[in-house]
Amino acid sequence: MLSLTPAASEILKNIFGKECDEKVVIVVGGEALTMHKIREAITSGQLQITRCSGNACEKLFIMLKDNVKK
Repeated sequence: MLSLTPAASEILKNIFGKECDEKVVIVVGGEALTMHKIREAITSGQLQITRCSGNACEKLFIMLKDNVKK
């Protein structure tokens, strides 16, 4: 589960706030790490990432953890 800043939440809500079946690539530090399908509308500052292939989820977790703004 990811918790987003209010600004990031608003951006995603504006793009994916309605039901969609779009794919999105998660990029951290200029590197495309994983691609996912948006399965339901993003309407809050919380989202869950699932279905990573290989060790992508582990790498994504490490990259996100190391790039968290407090």
